[in-house]
Amino acid sequence: MPKVRLQFDNSSGITATKVSEGVYLIQTQGIGGSAGGGGGGGAPTDAEYLVGAANSSLSAEKVKASIYDNYDLNDYPTSPNALDDEFEGGGTIDGKWTKVNDPAGVDAMNQTSYPGYLYCGLPENAGTDNMAALVRLHQPAPAGNAAATYVARVNVSTQGLAAEIGEFAGVGICLWNSTDNEFVGLSILTANDVEANLTGLLQPHKDNGAGGFSSLTTTSRRSVTVTTPVWLKLEKSTTAAYTAANTYSAYFSLDGVVWQQIGTDSKTFTHDCDQVGFYFRLPKTQVGTPHGDVIADCFRRTV
Repeated sequence: MPKVRLQFDNSSGITATKVSEGVYLIQTQGIGGSAGGGGGGGAPTDAEYLVGAANSSLSAEKVKASIYDNYDLNDYPTSPNALDDEFEGGGTIDGKWTKVNDPAGVDAMNQTSYPGYLYCGLPENAGTDNMAALVRLHQPAPAGNAAATYVARVNVSTQGLAAEIGEFAGVGICLWNSTDNEFVGLSILTANDVEANLTGLLQPHKDNGAGGFSSLTTTSRRSVTVTTPVWLKLEKSTTAAYTAANTYSAYFSLDGVVWQQIGTDSKTFTHDCDQVGFYFRLPKTQVGTPHGDVIADCFRRTV
């Protein structure tokens, strides 16, 4: 471990207290009774702090309990929902999930290809690109009369021959009505017509009423490096039943802290949503035999 030498004179107003071997606590004592000096001892009370709970002795703090509790966003949530998943349970995907159209052989969904992640290989698109043909992994959705937020950290890429073009290989999260294959969600897709120039296109989606895809009413697409892991968030911010009008919003983040909204819509389902989870899109055939790989690091939900 690198060593740093700190030296203060007697008027510095700073003390270094040894906590353990090689570990010191640095404290300011307040200098000359100046404003924000904490009354002659301790840290200033009017500095801009990020805290987990309000404190009456501070005057300029920002309270953000979720960031305080989950300071390491790749770790488990402090109080996880029972249906959250970190995909660290070995080779068997937890029984709370149901697979739909799971690819065969080495492409099958598993937790062993990349330990600690859900993996799914995506063979080429056979020509059917509708909602019923998607590869999916879902669990029961909550009742519609509650606000809810769903978050996942995912990654999508392509592999294979240089001539291959895995355009439109993708992974996303969605709420789903299995009676009519209606859904609302967002995904990251490979996009471009030359494999070397593939980018990751972040796009919010909903069904178009005829088994296909359409964009949310308000949509602002974003592009990222195709190999970049991204956080996806789908939010139902209203509390009406699914069969009434509700507001759904899509967000993405590169760090799980700072979020950018990329879409919002008011949608009324014809039947209640009964499934929530991941959907995977197969890459489009253009040259060679395209193939895609997608992984998910975690899935979290509030209800």
